[in-house]
Amino acid sequence: MRILDYRKRLDLEQQLAKFNASTPMPLGQSRTWVDAGEILFAYNDRGRDMRGAVAASVVFSLMQSNAGMGVMGCN
Repeated sequence: MRILDYRKRLDLEQQLAKFNASTPMPLGQSRTWVDAGEILFAYNDRGRDMRGAVAASVVFSLMQSNAGMGVMGCN
C-alpha cells in the first residue's frame, strides 16, 4: 500500500465538535479536542492498480495538574 494523499475532514470534526472543551480545575485543567482526516491510498490487486480511502476521527483528552511539584500531564 502507498499513501497518495491526506486531507483534513472538517465535516467529521464538526459532527464531533461537542467533545471540544477546556475546563479549568483548581489544580490545573482538563482539555478534549477532535481531529479527523482521510487518506487516499493505492495498492496492487492481481496486477491491477487499485485505489482506496480511509477516514478516521480521534477524540484526544489531556489533563494537566500542578499540585506544587510542577505541571504534570496525562493523556
